[in-house]
Amino acid sequence: VDEAYRLTQPGGDMDFGQEALEELMSVMDFSQDLVIMFAGYPTEMEVFMRANPGLKRRIYRVMRFPDYTVEEIAAIFMRKVAEAGFMVDVGISQLWFEKLLNARCPSRVMSRYNGGLCDRLLSECRRILSQRIDLP
Repeated sequence: VDEAYRLTQPGGDMDFGQEALEELMSVMDFSQDLVIMFAGYPTEMEVFMRANPGLKRRIYRVMRFPDYTVEEIAAIFMRKVAEAGFMVDVGISQLWFEKLLNARCPSRVMSRYNGGLCDRLLSECRRILSQRIDLP
């Protein structure tokens, strides 16, 4: 469940997040071969874990993954560019992109978006390119 903390955030009259969480918890009690992964940002997930007193006892393992490094984000972006069928200018290398990220991308943005930053950047590149030429 990606962004699992949203299950416990109020969302109006048609919000069924708490009900969905309670259903998941009831299944967690009876199934020994079931794996449910709750994912989200660390701070929000701490609040999520406190939202229901029975939730924490049902979760046997918590894994924390470090954010990608600038080098890893640059490598991911360059791979995504190639996979999308685009090419970067010959003067733009992965190292050049790493330097650009270090110079222009605040660490709070890098941490907040992490690997998703690559998707946002590629989407923005597509948008700008489409203003210059007709893309399929």
